Amino acid sequence: MNEKKVTINEMIARMVAEARRLGYSESSIWTNIQPGLRAFAIYYGKKGISLRSRNHK
Repeated sequence: MNEKKVTINEMIARMVAEARRLGYSESSIWTNIQPGLRAFAIYYGKKGISLRSRNHK
């Protein structure tokens, strides 16, 4: 398996892009999804973690 490193911020950007692709409104993204993702980024930032490994088959 190959491992690809993805920054937490890039992972969040991809998640927001996927929400848009799935048809979520900008209002839903910014009031319901983004705050949770921001908390996720803050949590990992405080832990000193900025990259996530992604395994590919």
